[in-house]
Amino acid sequence: EKVAENSSGAVDAGSWDSLDVKISNPTFQGNVGHYAVGIGTWGSTHLEVDGCLFDGNPGGALYCSAGTEADFAIRDSSFTANLAPDYAGALYFGWLGPIEPYTVSLTDTWVTGNSGHTAGGITLAAGDPTTVELSIEGGAITDNDGGGVYLDDWPDNVLTSVNVDWGTGPTDNTPFDISAGGVEYSLFGAGEEFVCYGDGTCE
Repeated sequence: EKVAENSSGAVDAGSWDSLDVKISNPTFQGNVGHYAVGIGTWGSTHLEVDGCLFDGNPGGALYCSAGTEADFAIRDSSFTANLAPDYAGALYFGWLGPIEPYTVSLTDTWVTGNSGHTAGGITLAAGDPTTVELSIEGGAITDNDGGGVYLDDWPDNVLTSVNVDWGTGPTDNTPFDISAGGVEYSLFGAGEEFVCYGDGTCE
């Protein structure tokens, strides 16, 4: 199934009460909108994305503004050639007001060849008083223009990488693989395992 060429985005879902959103197997291609043109969520949304392709969406692929008890799980999906002049080309995670910490997980997901302002790949914009935990296991973060992953400069934000392909050198994601609290890291490679924090440290 293809969801294509919608002028105001393809999916917009959210609630201040708990809302479960599960999306499996479609292709989001060529959709246009101000925020995410593939999927946009807000509030207390539990989002699961499984087996989806986001390709060539001008305006970004996925934009999530978290509320209380929100969480996001993306599995076996691909984000390619998406463009966002104001946000992250592939995945942007922010927040709406003072909320609880939330989690984002990517499993066996490919984020490649995207372009964006805050990062070509993934942006985690949560900060005081909100914290976010991003875990990436398997898949790849490569060839993104604007950077691979941008982690906001709040010390409790954390990124965990397990067996992720970050490319072969400093030019695979331009200008950085990871920007953590304003400190840029560009030398991660294939199969990397590490943890980065919003205070700028990686280990």
